Amino acid sequence: FEQRDPFWVVMFSLILATMLFHCMLPQPPERRYMLAAIAPLLVFLPEAIQRLAGVLPRPREARGIKVGALFAVLMVTLGFTTFALPNRAPLGYREAAEWLYSQADFASPGTRVLVISDASGEGALISEIASRDKHLQHFALRSSKVLFASDWMMNHYQLLFDNTRQELDYLERLGIRYIILDRTHPLGGRPNIVRPDYRQVSGVNYFYRSTTTISTDDDNYNLADRSLILYTDSDRGRG
Repeated sequence: FEQRDPFWVVMFSLILATMLFHCMLPQPPERRYMLAAIAPLLVFLPEAIQRLAGVLPRPREARGIKVGALFAVLMVTLGFTTFALPNRAPLGYREAAEWLYSQADFASPGTRVLVISDASGEGALISEIASRDKHLQHFALRSSKVLFASDWMMNHYQLLFDNTRQELDYLERLGIRYIILDRTHPLGGRPNIVRPDYRQVSGVNYFYRSTTTISTDDDNYNLADRSLILYTDSDRGRG
């Protein structure tokens, strides 16, 4: 690399800072947050191949061929050793999204859905709705953001309301038409997975009507089976 070139120093510093930050956190690192180090690592890849080609035996005029050969070996190695399409554990949220879109009033612009689950469940429902919502007409709200509060480490979830009446009033102000409640507990038998406690959201059963239950049971995945309850307020009436 060029001497005193700040670009390479910045790229290496970003990689190092990402690694050190997650090593210092007192909880298992989230793989998605490690993606910040992927881009600078890829920046180093072409330069590393160029340097390696330079130290290979002569002839020097064949440098381009050596670079191409090294790159091809690298791609083949990655393709056969690390690249794979992961099998996704069935969480039930695809079926939940299909149920939502089967409801006649869900087609109304601005319809709001609340999902009460862990981070994987919340993300699963949001992605399922986003993949179908080509005109950006619907809103999916996460209970971990609108009903609960936690510390910076996403621990010690606490309900934001003192009683059921406050909870009901807030849900009505938000205009929530549907609720997806994940009753799976504990998730995957892994105590380090944190999530809001659905049992604290007592107002759901008073304010909404349970319509459908979705359960997943797949022995191919080492995860706890999911149990989802789908609620609607369609019978409550709107004046």
